[in-house]
Amino acid sequence: MYKIIGADGNEYGPVSIDQVRRWIAEGRADARTKVQIDGGEWKPLSEFPEFGADLASKGAVASAPPRVAITEADRIAAEILARDYCIYIGDCFSRGWQLVKKSFWLTAGATAVMLLICVALASI
Repeated sequence: MYKIIGADGNEYGPVSIDQVRRWIAEGRADARTKVQIDGGEWKPLSEFPEFGADLASKGAVASAPPRVAITEADRIAAEILARDYCIYIGDCFSRGWQLVKKSFWLTAGATAVMLLICVALASI
């Protein structure tokens, strides 16, 4: 028998394999849905081979994030931290100003609309 954690955070089950398959078909469960079988550990639905065909038919298998070994994750983190990064606040402001100038009328229009909404709400 299976138990799942729904999108609302509540636990559902125990239910049969057929019920879980119905939930997949209805879109109520996907590859990331946490599932427990017979009191075991909680794992994503994509790790249960018995639901592979059901998830594939819904296109849900591709949405599961790839698993990375802890040692691989540590290696990637060390590689990123070893890079030389310099962030200059002046360059950030300069880039922001260039973006504002590039879309000046959009910025001015959005500001005018927000001002009108604030004035309308204040007069209520």
